[in-house]
Amino acid sequence: VKQFTIEGKMSETDIAVTKTPDIQRKTPKAKTFRSENTAEMLNSMLKKDRSLGVPKVVTTLADGDDNTPIDTQSRCPASSSSNKEVVVSILKTDDEDFQSFFAIESKTNGTNETITDESLDKIGVGVSDLLVQKRAAVRPQSRRRTSANPIRSLCARTDFTVESYIETENNNNESNGKTDSALKPKKTKDLVKSSSFAASALAGLASREDFKAVAGKLRNSSASARDSWKSYDMPNSMQSLMLVQIKGRRRAQTRLVEPDIKSMNGGDCYILVARDHIFVWIGLFANVIERTKALEVANQIQEKKDLCFRSSSSLGVIDYQKPESISTKIRDLFLKQLNAKTMDSISPPGAPDEDELYEDTIIGTNMIYHVNNEQLVPYEEYWGRVPRHEMLDSQQCYVFDMGSEMYVWVGNRAAAVERRCALDSAKELWNKGYDYTECDVNPFGMNATKREDRRPQWSWFTKVSQNMESILFKDKFLNWPSIPSPKTGIILSADSLSKRRNSPKDIYSDLNFCPIDAKVIIGWEAPEPDMMLETAHLGRGVRWDDELEGRHITITSLDVKCWQISEYEKHELTAPDMFYFYSGDTYVVRWHYRLSRVGRQLKTGDPSRHSMIGRDRNCYFFWHGLHTKNTEKGASALMTIELDKEKAQQVRVSEHREEPCFLNIFKGSFVILRGKRGHTCAKDKWRMFYVRGVVPNEATLVEVETRAQSLRSRTAFAFINASVHTIYVWIGCKCLDQTREVMQKAIENLINHKSCELSLKADVNYVTKEFAEGSEGKEFWDVFGSHGLPTKRLYYSLVDSPLTFDYTPRLFHMTSSSGEFTAKEILCSYRSGHNVTPYPFTQEDVYSAQQPTFF
Repeated sequence: VKQFTIEGKMSETDIAVTKTPDIQRKTPKAKTFRSENTAEMLNSMLKKDRSLGVPKVVTTLADGDDNTPIDTQSRCPASSSSNKEVVVSILKTDDEDFQSFFAIESKTNGTNETITDESLDKIGVGVSDLLVQKRAAVRPQSRRRTSANPIRSLCARTDFTVESYIETENNNNESNGKTDSALKPKKTKDLVKSSSFAASALAGLASREDFKAVAGKLRNSSASARDSWKSYDMPNSMQSLMLVQIKGRRRAQTRLVEPDIKSMNGGDCYILVARDHIFVWIGLFANVIERTKALEVANQIQEKKDLCFRSSSSLGVIDYQKPESISTKIRDLFLKQLNAKTMDSISPPGAPDEDELYEDTIIGTNMIYHVNNEQLVPYEEYWGRVPRHEMLDSQQCYVFDMGSEMYVWVGNRAAAVERRCALDSAKELWNKGYDYTECDVNPFGMNATKREDRRPQWSWFTKVSQNMESILFKDKFLNWPSIPSPKTGIILSADSLSKRRNSPKDIYSDLNFCPIDAKVIIGWEAPEPDMMLETAHLGRGVRWDDELEGRHITITSLDVKCWQISEYEKHELTAPDMFYFYSGDTYVVRWHYRLSRVGRQLKTGDPSRHSMIGRDRNCYFFWHGLHTKNTEKGASALMTIELDKEKAQQVRVSEHREEPCFLNIFKGSFVILRGKRGHTCAKDKWRMFYVRGVVPNEATLVEVETRAQSLRSRTAFAFINASVHTIYVWIGCKCLDQTREVMQKAIENLINHKSCELSLKADVNYVTKEFAEGSEGKEFWDVFGSHGLPTKRLYYSLVDSPLTFDYTPRLFHMTSSSGEFTAKEILCSYRSGHNVTPYPFTQEDVYSAQQPTFF
């Protein structure tokens, strides 16, 4: 096992392994930081807010007849050289008549009289007579006086005190951004009547704006798109070349280092990000954690156009663990970005345990602040630790000091004062330099000094808004969430779902590794294969029972045609050659069939005699071999469209993925051969086939390499030699009776449909001879050219196993690509719930999955 570790690989080379220095995890002392300019900044913000909230009021002078307007803010007379002045009177609401009408009665100290019960007795019954009064009928006036206009009446009165203001009309054509004089009130009325636009829209269209006066204040859209990653007006936020180091053993750290060839070593991975290029450099002794994370982070940067990358160029990978795959062009371009000529300046790797020690000590240098009382207060819970997503509050601002990186995280509901305080305080903290004398490791590099008054130019200062974080910032967190797309292959029960919801987990976690209930995935039963063509269920291609309506559908095969497709032509095959497919070719099969619907089942249990014959239908299958070229796959699709004159449905079929409906077309005569059609095989050579299928009508013979290592104890094999008139059948010791029946059906069809593809002669009567596993004899082993009995089993035999193998193996693919840890069962295409499938999957099912993964 040691030879597969980093230590074992390094011991095989001439590289001198240096000892790991005796360093420990130490954390800088937490100190509250208060900016020297905070008070001045807050006062200026408050003054600015007050000035924005006070409008300018224009009044007239009270002396004599001088109605010159003045500005109450500047106390200077307004210019009136080119303006026409109109005095507008304003009524005063609370004049002396108002006070006399709504007079407030003064409170007087009156005498309080005491009322007793005797006083109430003096009230006589005659008081109720007051309620009965005689009302005289009032005749309505024949003509009423019309009411006068109240506005005119008020204007005619002279006992009101009035105030006035001056209305100014601008007669200039150029009004500095205001509405042109062409749009006067009278003309505006006429324009509104004759136009479908509102008055405000017409005024905006007629206005003249001077853009030259504000050209310096307008934003340059092209520059904003080019420098959209600029987050703060500081030189260190405008990096155009960034080198990210991925180093660690358990949870690899992504840290920004100096973009220099001397900053790299052969035991880690690096990501070089430029405006137009992005590279991944994988060291010779980098572990699998670093390698996987480097590729993952680089792909996200390329996809999201993160950091300073703004191009659409592809990802350049320089993998020294696979030197034959390194492109000279990519390597030269990588060196050009770093102003280097060769890779000789790269440092040798450190000790094998350096990654784990670095990961633990570098975390201790994390300094996290939050804004409180206009100062940066250390976040004690996460000081010198890995931050978690739940620490972030949308109403707060945080400062993350990671040495070469400083992030000012601003919540979307944070107050403006806190935002300004966080930015200015972080900027002042940045300009003070750094001090890591209390730590054993320096985030700026092993060769950098632990204390400086200024941070280097390649370091990064940036403001991070909520929901707009960069990948470099997200990776600093232990459990940064992602957007999951739930896709499960197994339907969980309500009981299991409630257990998952109630299980303790972090709701912000990227991957919630909840345990999978084994009882649920084992108890889940896969549905029977069912092919649907033209909205009709065909099942396995013979009969379909509709349990909902109680009806039955019978499928009758009328005709089958087959064509072999090459890159430029098609060749029609006839029986029996149409039953033999090659794994290197592509074929198109036209199936002509008919559906017959049988009525509901009678109460006696007998089927109904009433049946209905449907129309004839067609279906085109284009079958792709396992080793077919991509050009032939495309040609088969085009040929299918050309052959499909009936506009029938088209179905794609891959080798080892054949549906039972497709296999039933050949009635157990389907054979898959190795190679390509036309490549002749020696007639005196033995060819080895294993049987596949659970129903005799779906039997398939698949050719494998003729060697003893291909034998399996749970199935049967057939051996055919054109020069020998005997077909050998080898039966495994754990082979079931149903597999023997399928093999027998396949051999019968093979003998009945003698084909030149196997060099079988039509005038020769072929016989079969069976060999049981464990008692084969010399005659059988001569097939492999062993010249005698083997001294040991060359394959995994079950002869000595006392167990019974009357079950179907099940394979589950464990994945977390959707954000949730799930199990998806790999199903066999020709499975049957009533029969056992000895080998339901192949090695291709495992190796074709996206790596890394596990089953």
